[in-house]
Amino acid sequence: MNEQKSEGLEKETQKCPFSGAFLSPNDSPTAYAHLGWRVFYTGCSWLVIGLGVQEGTSFFNNIVLVSSALFFDYLKFSPQNVTRKVVRFISLIVTFLGTFFGIVGMAGVFIVKNIEGVLYLINSPQHIYDGQVLLPLAFVWKGYSINVLLTIVDYFMNVSFAEKEFLKNFRPSEGGH
Repeated sequence: MNEQKSEGLEKETQKCPFSGAFLSPNDSPTAYAHLGWRVFYTGCSWLVIGLGVQEGTSFFNNIVLVSSALFFDYLKFSPQNVTRKVVRFISLIVTFLGTFFGIVGMAGVFIVKNIEGVLYLINSPQHIYDGQVLLPLAFVWKGYSINVLLTIVDYFMNVSFAEKEFLKNFRPSEGGH
């Protein structure tokens, strides 16, 4: 039976054809590989993105940095649970769109403009669309919080190996004791 478990684990870890070339077989995840850290750094990043926003395109640099990091983080794993696969798929789409939006903003298609003390996302005056006001930047920032929500959902949907073993061996006592 142990041979079956090790074969299944071996097949699971050998999905990437380049894993032997780039990863040391002696490497193992640390405590910082926990999904709770992803929730923590995504939440902190989201808060920092909202600080000190100025006119121009610098807001989009931060969006690209956070979205692309999350996008590649989601690409690194392949969940086995169907609902986690759905959450991963949605997360990949959201982070890809965030990265794309940030790159378009960095290219100067969008800019942040202060109009009467409120920051707005507008089209660049050099763009053919005429630089009309699109929406308050606070809406974009609040909408970007979907990344934090998705990391929280993924965290609570994940069942670790230790939890799975515990649940498999857990037998509620009879008689309510």
